[in-house]
Amino acid sequence: MGIEGAAIASLVAVASNAVITYFYLNKTIPVKFEWKSIISIIVSSALMGIIVRLIHPQSLIALLLSIIAGAIIYTVILLLINKPLKMEIISIIKKLFVNNVPR
Repeated sequence: MGIEGAAIASLVAVASNAVITYFYLNKTIPVKFEWKSIISIIVSSALMGIIVRLIHPQSLIALLLSIIAGAIIYTVILLLINKPLKMEIISIIKKLFVNNVPR
């Protein structure tokens, strides 16, 4: 499998570590996750990965453009499906730009 096999093995190892750590930590300290946010991040990542995978960059410039396209796609999808995140970002932008306008 080569490099892909190493990537898959790393993913499995990290995911296993996270699950085991969660169960041990949860015995000591109750841990609650925001599952809606986690699912929206996973969906955004998966859709971005699928779309960027279809690009097949053949040069360095095409690779850079696919990275930029991936970042834009991820951000747009995440903002479309995660309303609390969208509202938080709008609030931050308002605080940064609207409240700092000289009068």
